[in-house]
Amino acid sequence: MTANRLRVISKAIRGSVRVLTVLGAALGAIGPIGCAALTNPVADGVPVRRLPPEVLGESRESFQSVPLTDLTPRPAGDYRLAAGDVLGVFIEGVLGEQNGQPPVRISEQGNLPPAIGYPIPVRENGTLSLPLIDPISMDGLTLDEAQAKIIQAYLEQRKILKLDEKSEGMLFKMLKRRENLGSTGIGRGIAIPHCRSLVVNRLRVAFGRKKAGVDFKAIDDKPVNFFFLIVAPPLEVSNQYLPVLGKIAQFSKEADVPARLLELATPGEFMAILEEKRV
Repeated sequence: MTANRLRVISKAIRGSVRVLTVLGAALGAIGPIGCAALTNPVADGVPVRRLPPEVLGESRESFQSVPLTDLTPRPAGDYRLAAGDVLGVFIEGVLGEQNGQPPVRISEQGNLPPAIGYPIPVRENGTLSLPLIDPISMDGLTLDEAQAKIIQAYLEQRKILKLDEKSEGMLFKMLKRRENLGSTGIGRGIAIPHCRSLVVNRLRVAFGRKKAGVDFKAIDDKPVNFFFLIVAPPLEVSNQYLPVLGKIAQFSKEADVPARLLELATPGEFMAILEEKRV
């Protein structure tokens, strides 16, 4: 390739660059205007004020802002039982075998938790019919209230939580052995005898009252009127023995507890105090 041809090509390239530079500047000047200025001129447009009302959208002047918190569904309260509801009930030795395990039923719907116990429906009159006791009214109760009422009914009408003579002797020996280590009378007329024993298969708690008082060698040397008995098996899977003992000890320290225990007239009142104090 000769020198003359190279100079010609070089001039052609420089000329092309100048043309591209000019085009780029022109497009840059047009760019900010936007394509709508070229394709949709407003000179022939219709002002909004001349449009008929049916074409215009709804005015927002009357709109009100809604807080996002108002759009959140409110949590439902405790469910109240009514006729047609079904409760899972298991009462060892009454509605279920002694030392047996409660049945577990899996819901066919798949979106409900497993039900524990035997299914007992609430009848049309709102009562629950269970063995050995009179029908219990369940209408309008929460599940916790229903459970407490069933327990209360069996404790009052059928004192089912009794041990045979041999088991009672074994339990007495274990409690006596514990008392020999030091009285469980914590003062203020309250004692919390407790032990582990084979006579029970799970944690058991009982309450007793003796208004006249019992010499229990309490730490304040005063008679004991109120007894909280706690018995647990030697091997306890739930491991609730010591936590329950601690809760009752803390409950017994509250200033109004002795006077309120002395005034109790029914087991229901006792359960109400425990619930109030969150024991």
